[in-house]
Amino acid sequence: MPLAAGIVLSTFTDIPAVSVSGNLTLGILWSVLQCGLFVATAWAYEARHPAVNR
Repeated sequence: MPLAAGIVLSTFTDIPAVSVSGNLTLGILWSVLQCGLFVATAWAYEARHPAVNR
């Protein structure tokens, strides 16, 4: 789903330019959500798979 939404947002320039609140646009909001999703999944992965000292 995130990949499909990213493709749609990058294909059409009018969609990311839609104002959500003040200067916040749909493109900026989607970028922030993507970064948050990446950090959350990386954190969850690290929490489940602790590093092994070699």
